[in-house]
Amino acid sequence: MLRDYLKKTNIKNFPDNEIESIINDYLTMSTDTNLKRVTDKLDEINLVMPVKFENDQIKEIVLSESDDHNLYMTLFTSINEYEKYEKEETGYMVDTLANIASILTKPGNKAQGLIIDPYGINLMLSKDVIVFKNTELYKSFDKEINFDDNIIYGIPKNNPEELINNLKELFKNLYYVNKAYLSLYKSSDDYHYLLIIDMPPLENMFIYSDIQMEVSKYSLLPIQVLIKDDNELVSKVINDIKPFYEKVDIENK
Repeated sequence: MLRDYLKKTNIKNFPDNEIESIINDYLTMSTDTNLKRVTDKLDEINLVMPVKFENDQIKEIVLSESDDHNLYMTLFTSINEYEKYEKEETGYMVDTLANIASILTKPGNKAQGLIIDPYGINLMLSKDVIVFKNTELYKSFDKEINFDDNIIYGIPKNNPEELINNLKELFKNLYYVNKAYLSLYKSSDDYHYLLIIDMPPLENMFIYSDIQMEVSKYSLLPIQVLIKDDNELVSKVINDIKPFYEKVDIENK
């Protein structure tokens, strides 16, 4: 019965080799281009999502807890993958990624993103990535400033809220970070973020790479981490853009 119904919705029996190959490319190298290939491919198919029904109406979306203790909406690309999960107390709905993304972003949804085929390819996409899966939404300025003929920086029109919130939490635990600034940066057709950190020089150079690795988890665009110094670009950015994080001086409160 399940297989007969799902086949009518164009759900395949087994995972699509092309989808798995594209997702593997993204998991190997998490670039904007590879991410767009993943979401473009997922846009072409229907997905199965576990839900709970009450009186023939969807009562709630079934959320799964990941290893990082965050909640995610679970999606399956094939009948075989869904049957690895299937439970008596849950039903399912079949829908497109676009419609599922609209559910994910509704106020009150506790899910932090999506997990695709958790018992197979196990792809996790954060809410930020889903909301702005079209990277062009990131590549626009609310306020742009010309540094020279080739470089523009400024305030992004669409703030990456998940990135900013996670950076704030990260910096609260780093006593040496005084302030932090985030600017959108464009050079030719290349877009990325400038994350400028006001902090003293540290002997432990691994801290910089640790910060780079941590912040990259939450951003669709590449991020360049810079330390506040006398660099002309850095000086201009921190003069034109307000910090999104400032250390609270507890002793003087």
